[in-house]
Amino acid sequence: MVNKYEKESREAQERRRRERSCERKKGYDSPSEAERGLGREGSCENVYECEYCGKWHRSGSRERFIRDLEGE
Repeated sequence: MVNKYEKESREAQERRRRERSCERKKGYDSPSEAERGLGREGSCENVYECEYCGKWHRSGSRERFIRDLEGE
């Protein structure tokens, strides 16, 4: 017998997982503000609007890549 709330439980877990992921990122009010970030113009690879919180986030992929190269 399958739990009758299994589907709702899985959906809630997935939704919470996404929310936690979003909470760990810094949110910006505008795309230009996100691009400026911490005063390092052009240091982020991608700026995108979050579908969960509606704020703008930066992708740190490029920064991590450069940091890894410099560390070698």
